[in-house]
Amino acid sequence: MRHYTLLSHLLLMLILFGLLGAIAVQANAEESSVASATETTTESDPLPAGVVELDVEEIHCSSCAKKLTRKLFTLKGVKKIDANVKENSATINFPKESTIDAVAIWQAAIAGGTKPTILRYLDQVVTAEDMKKMLEAE
Repeated sequence: MRHYTLLSHLLLMLILFGLLGAIAVQANAEESSVASATETTTESDPLPAGVVELDVEEIHCSSCAKKLTRKLFTLKGVKKIDANVKENSATINFPKESTIDAVAIWQAAIAGGTKPTILRYLDQVVTAEDMKKMLEAE
């Protein structure tokens, strides 16, 4: 059963990022222009490889930010996390060649006491509605 769950997460991740084979991301992207959490379909520059931006409904205080950060650091490969209380967001840094598991990031944020609204990686944007559909497909 666990093997099936792992494979389904991997398949969903591959579909999500539009890849059919192994993921090997190497990019020299410039800093991104970040869309606000309320604009779910805005165009923005692609993020650099290994950088994930996560918008959440509310990070009330520094303690909430620390709780979110602790949960996100449980994910394999996380190098650095910057949680921003004012922006209600977190920037998660992985090694550039890492495979990014959007579902695991989303679930870690929920476990950290927040409600994710948007996840950005490279040129991909995953909204809460997108994630809901992905989780229902499991």
